Amino acid sequence: MLAIPSIRNQIWQLPEHDSRLVAGVQQQLGCSEFLAQLLLARGLDTHTAPDFLNPTLRQLPDPLGLRDMDRAIAIIADAIIAQKTIGILGDYDVDGTCSTALWVRYLRQLGVACHFHIPNRFTEGYGPSALGLDQLLTRGAEMILTVDCGISANDLLDGYATKCPIVIIDHHIPGPELPKAAAIVNPNRVDCDFPHKNLAAVGVVFFTLIALNRELRQRGFFTNRAEPDLKSLLDLVALGTVADIVTLIGPNRIFVKRGLEILAQRQNIGLAALGDVARLDSAPNAYHLGFVLGPRINAAGRLRDGSLGVELLCTAEGWQAQDLARQLDQCNTERQGIEQTITAQAQAVIDAAANDNQVLVVADHQWHPGVIGIVASRLKEIYAKPVCVVALRGDGVGTGSARSVAGFHLGNAIITAQQTGILAKGGGHAMAAGFTVHAAQIPALQKFLNGRFVAELGNAPPATILPIAASIHPRAVGAALWAEMEQMEPFGAGNPQPKLAMMNVRLAHAEILKSLHLRLTLESSDGAKVTAMAFRCMNAPLGQFLYQSRGHNIHVAGQFRPNDFNGRRTFQFLVEDAATLG
Repeated sequence: MLAIPSIRNQIWQLPEHDSRLVAGVQQQLGCSEFLAQLLLARGLDTHTAPDFLNPTLRQLPDPLGLRDMDRAIAIIADAIIAQKTIGILGDYDVDGTCSTALWVRYLRQLGVACHFHIPNRFTEGYGPSALGLDQLLTRGAEMILTVDCGISANDLLDGYATKCPIVIIDHHIPGPELPKAAAIVNPNRVDCDFPHKNLAAVGVVFFTLIALNRELRQRGFFTNRAEPDLKSLLDLVALGTVADIVTLIGPNRIFVKRGLEILAQRQNIGLAALGDVARLDSAPNAYHLGFVLGPRINAAGRLRDGSLGVELLCTAEGWQAQDLARQLDQCNTERQGIEQTITAQAQAVIDAAANDNQVLVVADHQWHPGVIGIVASRLKEIYAKPVCVVALRGDGVGTGSARSVAGFHLGNAIITAQQTGILAKGGGHAMAAGFTVHAAQIPALQKFLNGRFVAELGNAPPATILPIAASIHPRAVGAALWAEMEQMEPFGAGNPQPKLAMMNVRLAHAEILKSLHLRLTLESSDGAKVTAMAFRCMNAPLGQFLYQSRGHNIHVAGQFRPNDFNGRRTFQFLVEDAATLG
């Protein structure tokens, strides 16, 4: 294994593939040498690779393995058979939007009356609110489903549990005590033995629908009516799963792989319209879910009204789908401008402080609370540290969003900070969290998180290892290599697109675009050239190094993907890191 230190303080690990193992995988699977190398680099072999390359719904585990699933589906089935009105309270992010839309589309197919409520980020905050619950009850809800939220809303939900049955379907880390709900389906319950803990809420909802369909079938509910086609809803499951950045292994990989096939069929006219306004003119993949469709749906909840996303995903009217898609696209454009401004301001604050904190906490009264999660993600990438970004209101209360690095479970840290009184509210999972904090407590939060990080990991984050699956020649970047790479899809957390290296290439050209990006030309010793891009790099050491390396030979690492424009497909290498030859 060859180890190379990089500009971004990563250690590249370049494998020295055993030619006999590579040949064995090639022979058994009938694949190319390149794909065999990628599979081996991912820890797969001739026994595990077939299921990885061709995941099917039959591989899904039994939903009844989830704690309380039997109780939840019995309650929901009773309500459906009795034709009761069902209320759905979701979250305003993509996972919550898709989870809510799943229930709405399913219940509408059954002819069951249902209403949904997506909290307003600015007036209600995260999770269930009295306003949302009261609105659902006023509209006639006789039972309520909370999706992608509710697991930490003990004080609120305990007071409503006597008014109607409440079923919580969530995936966030619970506190020490669970709310008093009729049923709670959450793979992260301490008493839940379900092995797949890292599901998005939309995945938990889909498992619930599988079990519910089976329950209704056993009760004879479908004797004289059509049974809902759950496969047709997998495009929503795929979108919510990728957007929530859960690991794309096990059930999640199955959801996304098969959901992309449904998405390509354009059955959901809302998603089809959104793809059209986003100029998605190629077969969709996980990248499009995470970086094209997802941000546009997310933008509604960040800047305006999160219910717009649910309406888009559930509409049956073409004109409405087009109108909603245009609104979401406009929201996203607005969001991008606000996010870039706040990121630059936050960087200035961090750089001016020049402290040794291992967890960065920044706050401002002028920042928009709807984009701080994206800003936290950008800052985490720049500084390679956990980051908390807080948007303060005039009353001194702040909405915070946090992103972590590998090895530091931020969700647990935020929950503990809430339990010790530093935070008014908080929750999340390993890599992301949200919270509410009073301005006077921000120094205490900084001290607490930094102390916890140092206690767990020491005075510096563990060395970041960048595994390189294979090294390639500039001439190899093209359609044939991409066809091999595509067999590893869907890419995302837990199954990232394999990192590739180009060794000892000359940086023949570097051009700054929009003060943030670099367009590059990389040239091999035999004269082969490839176009490359380094996005959002000019405010970080990588951009400075690349720009100063014009005319010199360096190593670069990253990935490549197609660029479809006006019906023409080209390929470019995306530079994510670089290293000197020494």
